[in-house]
Amino acid sequence: MVGQRGQAAVEFAILAPTGILLLILAAQFTIIGRDALALSQIDYQATRWASSLNPGAQCSDVIAYITNMAAPTIQAIISQSGIACGDSTKGVNVTMTWTCPDSTQCTGVRPYSTQVRISATLNVASDLFVPNPLFGISFPQAVTSSQTSFTNS
Repeated sequence: MVGQRGQAAVEFAILAPTGILLLILAAQFTIIGRDALALSQIDYQATRWASSLNPGAQCSDVIAYITNMAAPTIQAIISQSGIACGDSTKGVNVTMTWTCPDSTQCTGVRPYSTQVRISATLNVASDLFVPNPLFGISFPQAVTSSQTSFTNS
């Protein structure tokens, strides 16, 4: 009888840390997935805004749009680590490129059918509560989204 109670304690001592580790990993992947989804959504909205509603937008205009329209999780990272065009040290790094249909210089208001591509990288390191859980296998430190649209005016 006494040996069986001890066996249960040993089994629990082996299985409990494994279960806790799995819960921590699941929670961390959920947080990274939430951030990736929020970044993808705001990147999509910013690309549509820059191509449809504001075809003369510059990267600074896109940054203002993202700052105002982003989900609270993205806004928290922006307020903590910043947002910039082409600066990978910030919490959110935005790049914007245009491809004009006739290979001319895209300045000012872009002509009809100009390709607008906005890429955003979100530094998720501040959201990681266990950055390196499995013996050198670490979680991603950043998530990236890239969207393309064409001007219609």
